[in-house]
Amino acid sequence: MATYDADYLAEYGSPPSQPFTHNTYDAVVVAALAAYEAQVADEELTSIAVRDHLRSVAGPPGEKVFAGTEGLTKAFELLQDGKDIDYVGAAGDVDFDENGDVVTPIEIWCYEGGMPTMQELRTP
Repeated sequence: MATYDADYLAEYGSPPSQPFTHNTYDAVVVAALAAYEAQVADEELTSIAVRDHLRSVAGPPGEKVFAGTEGLTKAFELLQDGKDIDYVGAAGDVDFDENGDVVTPIEIWCYEGGMPTMQELRTP
């Protein structure tokens, strides 16, 4: 989470101020990694191909790669070389369970002075 927050702050000048930005980021990144892995495997890029590669880029086995520019650059390089990766996202591990769900930490948000503010981070 720290790398994502630091990158976000550097880009936008303030920390993330909306709930679920970490989870949304991870969802987009996992889909992109799955799409890239499908392309590297010379598969037609379809929603089915992306679906079929989600677990292989977001869970063990594989070399752990982390959220952020450096981690994603490394992830794409490893995939290009035909190696397995295990993406660890901005919100934590992005490992799919048998039902296709990802259990990650949960942020508890509330409004203070009309602005959403994170109050607590609960981990599974």
